[in-house]
Amino acid sequence: MHPSGRESGSIVNFLVMLIAFGAVVSMFIVGVAYLIKDLGGSDSGDRALSLDGAQLTLLTVDDQRTAAESLAKWFREETGARVSVVDVPFAELLSTVYADAESGAPRFDAAAVWYPDLGRLASEGLVVDLSATLAENPELEAELDAADFLFPLYDAYTLHQGSRFGLPFDGETHFLYYRPSLLAKYGFETAPATWEEYLAAAEAITDGEGNSGTFGAALMGLPSPLAIVSSYVNRLSTYGGELVDETGRPTLDSPEALAALTAMVEHYRHALPSPLETDEQAAFDAFLSGRVAMVEHWSGLARALNDPARSALGEDWAVAPLPGASQALNGGYTLTVLSASASIPETQAFVFYAARPDVSRRLCALDDGLDPVRESALASDGFSAAHPQVSEAARLATGNATAWPTDPASLERLNLLAENLAAALAGDMTAEKALQETQEAWSQ
Repeated sequence: MHPSGRESGSIVNFLVMLIAFGAVVSMFIVGVAYLIKDLGGSDSGDRALSLDGAQLTLLTVDDQRTAAESLAKWFREETGARVSVVDVPFAELLSTVYADAESGAPRFDAAAVWYPDLGRLASEGLVVDLSATLAENPELEAELDAADFLFPLYDAYTLHQGSRFGLPFDGETHFLYYRPSLLAKYGFETAPATWEEYLAAAEAITDGEGNSGTFGAALMGLPSPLAIVSSYVNRLSTYGGELVDETGRPTLDSPEALAALTAMVEHYRHALPSPLETDEQAAFDAFLSGRVAMVEHWSGLARALNDPARSALGEDWAVAPLPGASQALNGGYTLTVLSASASIPETQAFVFYAARPDVSRRLCALDDGLDPVRESALASDGFSAAHPQVSEAARLATGNATAWPTDPASLERLNLLAENLAAALAGDMTAEKALQETQEAWSQ
């Protein structure tokens, strides 16, 4: 990864200017001016923010550890600050943030939080609002180059009630992976461009290969948000629907929502048994082992497919946008400053550094790096050379983009949606009833 042509010899770690009538500090990192107000409190006075020797702790999920440790290393090399990395399983991330805040002796300064949890954390005052810092420091906002973030990821990952509570860190959108040889065997020469074509291919391959243990597709139907809701949002986005509108009102009573679930019920019938037990890891493994012809998954799957030690497919795989060239923001992480931190200004500097375009590109170029959050990362030499098919599929994904809700009750709402989607797949509810009950509950 080439960090935007900045030369290490031009690094100026700390250049401080007092501005008339202000307590604003101008901090330069790698030749880029960062204007960060001292947030140490009214008694702290005007002082320079020194990062040299600062000690911070970052909380991430376990599959981000390699990238987080690289980020900490680069930040120390440029600033002198030390960042310790603590990782936990995804299922423990939110509870770890809460436990730390309530401990009386918080240890974490920054956290990469799952973006649907952001509204809950912001409403409870557990993460710092960065809006004022950005508004007061236009040079910093310009350096972030928000237009480079993948649309509509910047706002979806970071906004709550009009304020920005973090910056995009790890992007997670779905693509359609497929085996060209298996599709071609049944008369399908290209990736499905519609869900109807997907159904036809899945049905034909399952009918022809199912008795030998190979199926048309793996459908993530485990009743958890990350699995079954992701599968549903993939279809909802193609049909032009949303989970909620721009005001936060649920829209699961729309014709698009019904069309998406009706299609998913059909897809369920021709998928790897049993979709209701298939989570993201099971779908991942099924495609790597060659047991399915198609799977919807995150861009990280491409890394495994390029590793002969992990993949049984060799070169018999390809990746395309979701049918309809739609985009589904199925998960992803926002880097936040935790309110309980005793080093908020220093942690802000770290979060802004991590979101810098050149740093973001470097994180995506690592062998076990993050998924892109920026257009420039997708097109960068480091990422596009290693994963040209994913980069091209993302470029072609120009259709509707559907994000998940981030309100304080989003987790409970998504869990209810997951349960009702599973009931529809199992035949315990009609698609209409599953969505109607969810709409009514979400509207309360």
